[in-house]
Amino acid sequence: MVSSVLIYPDVITLLGSNIAQAGATFGVAAKTKDKELREMAIPAGISALLAGVTEPAMYGVRLRLKKPMITISHYEVPVWSDKEM
Repeated sequence: MVSSVLIYPDVITLLGSNIAQAGATFGVAAKTKDKELREMAIPAGISALLAGVTEPAMYGVRLRLKKPMITISHYEVPVWSDKEM
């Protein structure tokens, strides 16, 4: 039996993007000394990881800081270059 993940490779890309965004958001929460940013980053990371809602992580945490935005943008590039758009 073939798994649905193998049939739909876009699912892997979407999951990878959500996991990368959640990881960057948790990293910001762990490294920051700003209490307000940490209080926003932890729920945003949880929602990105579990529910797939990445907007709070992207617009609330990542766009404020340069380093997480640049780092994660490299991981959000699709890995299938032979796929027709």
